[in-house]
Amino acid sequence: MIAILKTLAAGIYVVLVFFAVDLATRLLSFGQSSLEVSLKTVLFFLILFRVVDKSDFENFGRHIKSHGPFLTLYVLGTQVFWYLVLPALSALPWWLEQYQEYEKSLAALPLLTFQVLIAPLGEELIFRWLYVKTVEKMNAFNIVIVTLVGGMAFASVHPPAMWPFALMHGLFLMWYFSTYRDLLMTIVLHFAINLVNLIPLARDV
Repeated sequence: MIAILKTLAAGIYVVLVFFAVDLATRLLSFGQSSLEVSLKTVLFFLILFRVVDKSDFENFGRHIKSHGPFLTLYVLGTQVFWYLVLPALSALPWWLEQYQEYEKSLAALPLLTFQVLIAPLGEELIFRWLYVKTVEKMNAFNIVIVTLVGGMAFASVHPPAMWPFALMHGLFLMWYFSTYRDLLMTIVLHFAINLVNLIPLARDV
């Protein structure tokens, strides 16, 4: 029970960190979306350069060779999943309204660029690297609990229309990072998932 409570506390902590970073960059950019994207890009890359080293790149290279086909199937499978569940979700009026609003928001190029290129970097740093580090410092690491709580924390910061997909990806990426501790791989996976799923969506706007 204590481990669960500590893991939940870590989940709440990283959600607060996420919103704090978002608020700070919005204030510093004075409402200019392109400037906000630039600030987050610089911040996330500076942090990434501090937390990865040569061994991380070697680890990434090994996993590309051993996990590449499986991970490719997963990314492509998410697109199939999207089209299978979309008709069922579209039958829910509240969800359809949220989804249409989200579609419209992607018409803004800075937001689309951020969602595809920059968001994966920041979200992996916060919801994978920082989250697991926090749980480990609390001596509360349990891969099942960490995966479930981390996946839900990740989904909670996304628009309601994206909750089903964010939860699915959050659980998978959380499990992968918890198992292999490969931050570079989860960043690349997250980038590929967003690219595969958001580009077709934005094209229909």
